[in-house]
Amino acid sequence: MDNYFNQIQNRAQNQKGAYDFLIEPQNIHEVMAFDAEAFDKMVKEQDFRQTIPSSIKKSWKKLRIYLEGFANYAANIDDIRTLTLLANEMGAMTLVRVENYSGVLHIILNGNARLRSLLSGIKYRADNIKIVSMGLGVAGAINAAKKGSILTVILVSAFRVIDYILRDTMTLSMLIGSLASDVAKVMIA
Repeated sequence: MDNYFNQIQNRAQNQKGAYDFLIEPQNIHEVMAFDAEAFDKMVKEQDFRQTIPSSIKKSWKKLRIYLEGFANYAANIDDIRTLTLLANEMGAMTLVRVENYSGVLHIILNGNARLRSLLSGIKYRADNIKIVSMGLGVAGAINAAKKGSILTVILVSAFRVIDYILRDTMTLSMLIGSLASDVAKVMIA
């Protein structure tokens, strides 16, 4: 018992700012209490971000601005692509209207059906897979919003984690805060 207590005292003297306390004499427990300075030193010694080459960090600083914009607006870019595809499919002379037949919503496309390649019919149920994939109707809008939200959360989260790893000034609390605010923004939108 005396030998163990001497080891603890020696260890505490060797580590400035660290103190050991012996809790129970019969059942020995070791508790380490650090002051703020010693704890910061220990965390900085364990930080793996210090081993990343500075050339990678410099490249990240240049790319960061563009990648953040892409991560935030990737869902919007996908929506523009779908809208362009829809505009090309419909042409200038196609009119779209929603009708209710026997309690079921239908999308009615007026215009020359032979000029359309994807939506070659005239009448579709609102939950038809072609209509939903093109973003027409309520189900299509909900599907597009859900898909866009998931894509945005994944891309923005990946961006924030990479940013945390490659920037020395980024702290863990900043990472968690930015991830929480990004997810909240997506849920509000």
